Amino acid sequence: MAGVLAEAFTEGRCALAGIKQSLRCVRKPCGGVAKAAFEGSVDDFVAANPGAEAQLYNRVKQCGHCRKVCAYTLATCNGCGADLASVAESRTPNVFMGFAHGIARAGFPLRASTRLETEDVLVFDDPLVLAGCHVCAIPTDVHVPTAAGLFADPARGAALMRRLEAAAWAAVEAQFLADDAWMAGVYGTPRPSDETLRRAVVAGLNAPPSQYQLHLQYLLPPLLPRQLQLYRAGNHFTKDRFLPLDWVLAALDALAAKGVAFDEDLDGAELIARVQAEGLEGVDYEASWRRCYDGVAASQTALGRYAPELFAYAVRDEDMRVLDLASGAAATGVDANELANADKGALGGYDRDGAVYYSFPRAAPLPLLSEL
Repeated sequence: MAGVLAEAFTEGRCALAGIKQSLRCVRKPCGGVAKAAFEGSVDDFVAANPGAEAQLYNRVKQCGHCRKVCAYTLATCNGCGADLASVAESRTPNVFMGFAHGIARAGFPLRASTRLETEDVLVFDDPLVLAGCHVCAIPTDVHVPTAAGLFADPARGAALMRRLEAAAWAAVEAQFLADDAWMAGVYGTPRPSDETLRRAVVAGLNAPPSQYQLHLQYLLPPLLPRQLQLYRAGNHFTKDRFLPLDWVLAALDALAAKGVAFDEDLDGAELIARVQAEGLEGVDYEASWRRCYDGVAASQTALGRYAPELFAYAVRDEDMRVLDLASGAAATGVDANELANADKGALGGYDRDGAVYYSFPRAAPLPLLSEL
């Protein structure tokens, strides 16, 4: 690596790009079926189940650059960094509810890169891939459109979040930590202990979400190089939108003990303010978010970084200019976004070709938490 680039890496001003070999955690068989329970689209399913319409669509902004479905409150795409200020709100099919109902398609096949499934939980690789180990865990027996829905019944909400966390960790253990080649490629030797890795997990909810079914974001650092750049730019784990799991559980437990519940449509900032107004001892969003956010960078440094020799290029944070990693010279004709997409496929766990439908499809509509 050229000296000027080594300095830029040390100072956090550029990221690796253009991996020369695949470093994916290959998905191990863990259930799922090849045939959808409902052979039609989300629109077809709603036509057959009109009472489920409110559960089957999202309120979002869709990035015109990378087509990522983003929360309607975001000003910048958290997939590619494009400006969303002028993008109008729209309605998109709720992919995660499509998974739960076993619907065949929503403009694309609604198959999941499943890492664990039970009759009430589905854990799968997040197709947007922030890290090599990045899964989502959703309940399939109840519809909780946003994080605020948990607070309609705090005791049940807390139990549900603990169920999702336990399933997510079980999937990580069985699928990722048991993969010796992946562990060595990402973390080197000696490998970190499972306890160390569990403490490093980034877990939480986005409020509002991009998919209106509760999904626990659950990932292990290191972030993919391009996602590390977006994190440094403030586009991931955004304050007042990202709700760390420890804060969610502390708030729900304290409210349950106090006998307080509220069933209101609140975004992240509104929900945080509503909880804060209760004056709950030991429930501090600012401290929890700061600990989580800073912990991402600390884990990126402490647990492992991708080895530079595995990559051909570097991309500067300030202008997305692509440089040859060996010489430091400009890499003419090489596009940073194309490199990022290729690296996502080579480093991320999402298994598009082996994706499957859910084995325990649910009838519609699902009950709400407050209806259980």
